[in-house]
Amino acid sequence: MARFRTAQNTFQAGQLDPLLTSRTDLGAYKDGVETSTNWWHLAQGGVMKRQGFKYLADIGWAARIIPWTFSSDEMYVLVLYAGVVKAYSTTGTLIDTTSSCPWTADNIYEITYAQYGDTMFFAHEDFAIQEYIRNSATDFSIRNFHFQTNDTGECNMDNSAGTDDAETVLCPFYKFNDWNITLTPSATSGTGVTLTASESIFAAGHVGTRFGLTDDPANKYHQVEVTGYTSGTQVTITVRETLDSTNATRHWKEQVFSDVRGYPQAVSIFDDRLYLAGSTARPSGIMASKIGEYYSFDLDNASADDAIDVSLGSDRVDEIRYMMQGRNLQFFTDSGEYYLRVESTGGISPTNIGFKRQTSFGIKKIRPQQLDGATYFIQRSGTVAREYIYDDVQDGYTSNAISFLTDVINSPQDTGIIQGTTEQPEQFWLLTNTDGSVAAFHTMRSDKVQGWSKWTTHGDSDSATDKPFGFGSITSVVNEVFAIVHREINGSSKVYLEKMDLDDSKPLDSYVDGVIYQHSTPLVKGGSQTGNSLLADGISPSFSEGDEFTIAGVSGTYVISGVSTLATGEQTLNLTTNLASSPADNAAITVTKGHIWTVGTHLTSEAGVSVISGNEYLGDFTVDVNDLITLDVPVDSMTAGFKYDSVLKTMPVDVAIQGQPLTARYKRIVRCIIDVQDAIDVDVNGKDLIVRTVTGTLSGGGLPRTAVNGKQEFYLTGYSQDAQVTLTSDVPTPLKIRGIVLEIDY
Repeated sequence: MARFRTAQNTFQAGQLDPLLTSRTDLGAYKDGVETSTNWWHLAQGGVMKRQGFKYLADIGWAARIIPWTFSSDEMYVLVLYAGVVKAYSTTGTLIDTTSSCPWTADNIYEITYAQYGDTMFFAHEDFAIQEYIRNSATDFSIRNFHFQTNDTGECNMDNSAGTDDAETVLCPFYKFNDWNITLTPSATSGTGVTLTASESIFAAGHVGTRFGLTDDPANKYHQVEVTGYTSGTQVTITVRETLDSTNATRHWKEQVFSDVRGYPQAVSIFDDRLYLAGSTARPSGIMASKIGEYYSFDLDNASADDAIDVSLGSDRVDEIRYMMQGRNLQFFTDSGEYYLRVESTGGISPTNIGFKRQTSFGIKKIRPQQLDGATYFIQRSGTVAREYIYDDVQDGYTSNAISFLTDVINSPQDTGIIQGTTEQPEQFWLLTNTDGSVAAFHTMRSDKVQGWSKWTTHGDSDSATDKPFGFGSITSVVNEVFAIVHREINGSSKVYLEKMDLDDSKPLDSYVDGVIYQHSTPLVKGGSQTGNSLLADGISPSFSEGDEFTIAGVSGTYVISGVSTLATGEQTLNLTTNLASSPADNAAITVTKGHIWTVGTHLTSEAGVSVISGNEYLGDFTVDVNDLITLDVPVDSMTAGFKYDSVLKTMPVDVAIQGQPLTARYKRIVRCIIDVQDAIDVDVNGKDLIVRTVTGTLSGGGLPRTAVNGKQEFYLTGYSQDAQVTLTSDVPTPLKIRGIVLEIDY
């Protein structure tokens, strides 16, 4: 029998697909693991038990969250429901509720958005662009997008309200129908004018929309507004600009966006222009506003600052789904990826704009994210993640697959990013899967490091809907991560807004910091008391041994060693020390360390709530109907929430000895050495790391356990062909693993 040692000093390749168990030739094999669940991959190579999520608010039902940063000290989390948008502060305070929004529960994840100062533009092909406006720090409103008019007025994008009598609405126009179709007006001016088409082109939804007509396309198109629908070939109009004649003309256009033609599904701001693209009737059409005038799409004479109206110009009709700002304006369509290129110096203008297809994968309707110099997106199939990145050698963009080596992506529905926090420098792209998990991709491009891990949380499936509990929507506001989380509380389905901690000190989900219960209004009963006992009343429920308190007007903190309840309801509190002085009658008693804690309404009547105090895991408890938890030991601080298991399983060991692989040879791990930091609890193949309390017990007044650092040895038994170790942390305490060394017999 021979023995060898092998070391794994980085886990940065993340969780690998089970199909790779024989690909020992891959560089990722030695740096990856078979399972990486609920770990935060560190820049230095190790892993840290992921941070917990703090409960912020009960939002009631399924929703999507979107970030809004107005300034460094005014940031919001927008929560989109069917027909509603709510603005929350980053601490979970509801700031504003705005109703009468046009979106539904079925399309909230397809909405695209762009922010400019105090206005957020929401776009979807089924409704007019919405302007969500921050009127003040605590007041928001929403309205349809309004185009400018020639008389400094404005006109609603969907013509439902706000249309005025302006001659010209500065919106995009386009001829959707065959070139040979003509329009004939019955008069050149006035109201009640009949407009007749040579073929059926009109619909009832055209009422309120504008058409432009001219006898000579080299001249101005004159606008008319449809005021009545008669048939597919005839409508009634009001002539807003005097027409050239009553002759039939082929030179006409209609406004691009309407209930008939649909609305843009993509919106972005780039080089001081507002870009709209991807409407139902013009899926590859791109319209950009005048420079600095986001509500004017006047083409005018194609000067450098005039509006732009172009199409991608591909050999097929691409549906533009997203536009993203980068070194260029990037376009993601249902069948390919493009970027905006400028044909000459001097900036983007109507005469030098162009688009170039880079790759042909197409994007699923999930918002792409920009991180670490690349734009990350989910391919149209929904199973492949890609990074869209500029390659100086190729002088163009590539869309490299980044998910072929992992199995953590499962029907993603939303994405967010972490660009580093005040505590951790690592960057992550986060995808929420429909099974309630998060696929977390970490990247350090400068070091050529990237990999995946899987995050899960408390809960299984909702019996009423058969949908899994877990993470729904996710986003980040500056350096803080927020999530919509579906949970089961006391048998009922709940939807919570939660925020990820910046550090790993409280690895619990939906957690809340408890407030020590004051046992109603305890007061000193009678003056002139001395010694090591105290008569008190107003106490409900009774104090317990080990509880500590202070007395108004008396110095010191007092520990209860026993409690006697009198027939009158008063209690005699036996103390471990004498009173420093006699308290006044009715002096207030304030509990500073105790067994009973208030934990908030979001955990009411829930069993299996985990509690920690400092480095100590106190166990799982039931929250009563009054939102109280009664602990087995008194503590001066506590946090309650749901624990989650962190599991790290190595890849099968398969090394070559004297040029021959040990594949399928039975092997035994004799010793496993793990390099840990801040470790209180970890299990290696069923064997626990034991960190003892050397200063006494917590209930007896001892200090909490001190986390250990450095090399920890575990001696294992049993032969297997794979020789793997599974490291598990099922206790809600911090843990970092810096490396693993295995000593193996074969």
